[in-house]
Amino acid sequence: MLKTPQNLQHMVDAIHACVAVVEQHKDEFIILACNERFKEMLGETPSFKPYSSLNSILCRSVTNTLLTFLPQVFISGEPLELEQAFEQGEKSNWWRLFLKPMEQPHGHLKRVMITGINMDDKIALETEINKSGARYSSVVKGAFDAIITMDRFQTINYFNRAAENVFEYRADEVIGKPITCLMPVRHREHHAEYVEEFASEDLSSRDMGERIQIYGLKKSGVEFAAEISISKIKVEGETEYTAIVRDVSKRTQLLDELKFKLNTDYLTGLRNRNYLDHKLISMSNRFKRYGFRFSLLMIDLDHFKQINDTYGHMIGDQILKFFAGSTTELLREGDKVARYGGEEFAVILPATELNAAKLTAKRLCHHISELRFMGHNDVLIPFTISIGVVEYEQRDDVTTIMKRADEALYRAKMNGRNCFSD
Repeated sequence: MLKTPQNLQHMVDAIHACVAVVEQHKDEFIILACNERFKEMLGETPSFKPYSSLNSILCRSVTNTLLTFLPQVFISGEPLELEQAFEQGEKSNWWRLFLKPMEQPHGHLKRVMITGINMDDKIALETEINKSGARYSSVVKGAFDAIITMDRFQTINYFNRAAENVFEYRADEVIGKPITCLMPVRHREHHAEYVEEFASEDLSSRDMGERIQIYGLKKSGVEFAAEISISKIKVEGETEYTAIVRDVSKRTQLLDELKFKLNTDYLTGLRNRNYLDHKLISMSNRFKRYGFRFSLLMIDLDHFKQINDTYGHMIGDQILKFFAGSTTELLREGDKVARYGGEEFAVILPATELNAAKLTAKRLCHHISELRFMGHNDVLIPFTISIGVVEYEQRDDVTTIMKRADEALYRAKMNGRNCFSD
């Protein structure tokens, strides 16, 4: 029987984990029921209304992984696991979310249950399992994550079924061998030092990915991105280590693809304004902390509306791509080029003072003015650019340097275009 929203609410209230049931109404995801922990995760106040739109609640988030992948679960009917940061006042908490389709009786809309686990909760759970000494229990044997225990010499003495699946070894092939056999060679040399350091700390558990990305090594020789936490317990007076390992290569790949899409302009393949804004913040912080100088170019294609009106928008788009490629070839590898919007582009020039930036702008103007784009019927289409040049100064922030670059670009246009101005 299909549960009513009232029945759903009773059900989710009884669950300790963060949980909600959502239903899709066209492009909106309506929350049919959720418990207090779900509201706390979203950062909502007790005034949270029934049948609220999840889209509206999450629209404030810049990088919203949940709304990106939730439609995929409704379409495919397959469960999905992801991570999402939610703002709690001035800090953000990371949650692991499990999206699972629910049974759909004939004639009813699809529903998905969202279950959330705070990352702090996961660590607490791992610690509790380790301290219990129940590594041979059915919970550990049937765990989704690989669980490996080692003695004080870091020799493997337990290897659960999930570890066999992840590393492609049978337990009897690795028990008695050093844990380093499951690591890429480059990680083996300093592993003993890390373990000794951990042994001397008061902490009972640690995330091994705090410093660098950790990788595991399968029997086939394939490396994979791993999420590893390690804990220590006393077993009959001896220190024993337990590692919980998860293969996150698919998740890492999805997040990398999502990050690429968020920071890439679909037409030109250059970085986009989102990337530019974040990069300028980073460069500004480096300047204020270390005095690392940089300059900014704001570029506008001259009379671009006239090009669109004369040759059509498809030709205009091709000229934008042509310009992007030509500019990238002329700049240094470390220079960051982004499409700011429309026919406007921006270039961050690291370790570059104003005079050197002006030389770069002059070279760009000259180079572009000599190019010709070949349109339909071998028609050669010339175009030029105007550039505003500024160097980041002590009094600047991201807003002011963008404003000064825009003003410099405006002066270049007033001076007749096909030139630069500071």
